[in-house]
Amino acid sequence: MILFLGSCKKTESIPDEKRLFIVSEFLKDREKHIQELKRKEPDLEVIPEIELYDYPMGKLNFIITKDNKIFYHSEEVFSPLCGYGLDEIKLEKRSLSSDSLHEIKFEKIYPFLKKSSKNQNLIDSWGYLKPLSFSFESDSVKNIDIYKFLENIEDLGYKQYFVRRTAAFENQALISK
Repeated sequence: MILFLGSCKKTESIPDEKRLFIVSEFLKDREKHIQELKRKEPDLEVIPEIELYDYPMGKLNFIITKDNKIFYHSEEVFSPLCGYGLDEIKLEKRSLSSDSLHEIKFEKIYPFLKKSSKNQNLIDSWGYLKPLSFSFESDSVKNIDIYKFLENIEDLGYKQYFVRRTAAFENQALISK
């Protein structure tokens, strides 16, 4: 009984910036949310997502490493083409130079995106900001509140972003860095 009482010591609440972000759980939650929307709105058409891990979409691509270092590259890796099926698109194997990776501190990403949101190169032909891509070398990220960050970037006008694991070509660039 003493062991039980001793193990029930008061736990301190974890500040928001110390939340644990798990990529696979985030993707499962997103899928549950889509299914819930479809139940509420049966006429809602959901465009199926095609998993192209070697061809992540995004004009600005952020990579968060296992040790919480953050890099970005600003190459538009893959862009969806309306009216064309994937069978008509010939995809080439991607490569990324380690020189294309630029290190950035987490607290600098929001100001960077705020400034970038005014860049005409990031606005598509419909007047929307092009999507962002956040890739994670590990399935879980500690000590960075990714959830809060994603909410905040939506306020800047970035309505479309992708959360995924790093692609093979990104891992190769990280090794060379």
